[in-house]
Amino acid sequence: MRLYFDMGLAYGANRMHNNALNLHNQAVAIREKVLPADHPALAESYNHRGNAYLEMLNFDEAMKWHNKALTIEEKVLPASHPALAISYNGVGTVYAAKDDYDEALKWFDKALKIQEQALDSQHIDLARTYSNIGGVKEVQKKYDEALTFHNKAVAIREKVLNPQHPVLAQSYNDVGIVYFYKENHDEALKYYDKSLAISEKVLRSNHPDLATTYHNMGLAYKAKENHAEAVNYLNKALVIQEKISDSLDGDLYKTYSNLGFSYKALKDYDKALSMYHKALKIEEQLSEPLNLDLVDSYRNMADLYAEKKEYDEALTWHDKALKIQEQVLQPSDLDLVETYKRIGNLHFKKESYDEALRWYDKGLMVEEKVLDPLSSKLVGSYKNMGVVFSAKGDYEGALVWFNKALAIEEQVEDPDNNVLIVLYESVGNILKHGEKYDEALNNYNKALAAYNKVSDSVSVNLSITYNNVGEIYHYQENSDEAVRWYNKALAIQENFLAPSSPVLAITYNNVGVAACESGNYDEALQWYDKALKIQEDVLDSESTDLATTYNNIGVANHFKGNQNEALNWLNKALEIYVKVSGEESPQAKITKEWLSGLE
Repeated sequence: MRLYFDMGLAYGANRMHNNALNLHNQAVAIREKVLPADHPALAESYNHRGNAYLEMLNFDEAMKWHNKALTIEEKVLPASHPALAISYNGVGTVYAAKDDYDEALKWFDKALKIQEQALDSQHIDLARTYSNIGGVKEVQKKYDEALTFHNKAVAIREKVLNPQHPVLAQSYNDVGIVYFYKENHDEALKYYDKSLAISEKVLRSNHPDLATTYHNMGLAYKAKENHAEAVNYLNKALVIQEKISDSLDGDLYKTYSNLGFSYKALKDYDKALSMYHKALKIEEQLSEPLNLDLVDSYRNMADLYAEKKEYDEALTWHDKALKIQEQVLQPSDLDLVETYKRIGNLHFKKESYDEALRWYDKGLMVEEKVLDPLSSKLVGSYKNMGVVFSAKGDYEGALVWFNKALAIEEQVEDPDNNVLIVLYESVGNILKHGEKYDEALNNYNKALAAYNKVSDSVSVNLSITYNNVGEIYHYQENSDEAVRWYNKALAIQENFLAPSSPVLAITYNNVGVAACESGNYDEALQWYDKALKIQEDVLDSESTDLATTYNNIGVANHFKGNQNEALNWLNKALEIYVKVSGEESPQAKITKEWLSGLE
């Protein structure tokens, strides 16, 4: 009989719960034959049977056997007997597993009152109760209290257990989890490492506790945005889980999902998609067809396909999300609006501008009804509309939407200066395109004033504003002032950007144009050459930015009197413009005019 009992405990410790239950059942059968019906040893077997059922997630059976144990113990044992505390712990653990945390704490407290009176302060059973209470406090998000109880459990276990005991490893893991939730990820990793140092020595290579610790470490590295390490540990967890889990295991789903996230962050989109597909296969089988959690998973798939520039495939996943939302949510629900926006974004990327506007407008019709008139969400939606109108070449329409966004942002008590910068820039760009240079300059200056109020005031974006101001002065034929602003832009870009950045090439081109218009043709060509070295290295051979540089080099050579060189460069520019934008595009027409002047 004792052999069955001990083997049952051993199988339970190794998460082999069916084997454990079978052996506990055999031990119970023998004890029920040879012992009185109210013998405490029989209660002990009932408790272990309850624990086995709990591990198998059969909560009703678990509770039944713990209560049978209690019925015996409360009848034959003193109210302060430590065995009662074990049964109280068992009942509390079942309530905790059923998410009834207040009831669980009542039973754990009953156990604790007995143990703190009847047991030595370093007794191992006391550590278990501290650990149980810590686990409930953790779920209740009372992290400081959870840490206090878990640390009490650790302090006892470090004194009374072998330093390589797996229960001590679990205790370190518990502390690490609380630190993770407190967003102290370095401290969490320290405890996970302590846990792992034990588990890798004493547990079998496919033990579930090892998988749990590997997964926890992966989550901590993921939270620290160290996705390479996150992938390393999550894959270690996955190797174990795929061996021991069934195809619908929730832990397996979590690992696939987290791996998908980290692979996406590492821009390994094919592996990310593979993981998300595996996670989704589990989730779709475990979830009801209209479960809103599926919406987030479908969105993740859409985002990944969008990153791969497979926009039609991305749209199919948003459509799956939308079909659920339209059946479950109210038409005025803002999460439905979020899907409309995401679909609009994809159509914008596809350059299907009218379709993008249709989806943005569906969202706006809801937002204008349900949101505060000064909502930042409205600002974002108006800005989206302005961007699409601008891309369509409808600059008057774009200006209307950008000004609607500005009208809100300028009214709010604490405006977002980063948003103001974008809006002033956008309005300035449209006014520049319409040759309203003074108004454009006024908006760029407002953007510069907003930059002074943000923490990262010196940035590449600031250099772009300097570039825009320089262009205004260039159009106003104030070359000296234009060059001054271009040089301000360069001072930032050459400090913050890689030498091969296309943004640098644009500024080099701008300085070259200003030099050319001042009659400094050799200097202009030097700047164009710097731009060209970047562009030919990093841009597509049919890029219109590359064509612009060819055109500029041709014009400078024309003014220098190098007509053959001019013809060569202008023809290279024209070939790209015609291929990309067509014979009648403004860029092609301008280059043709230069060529006709050379013939």
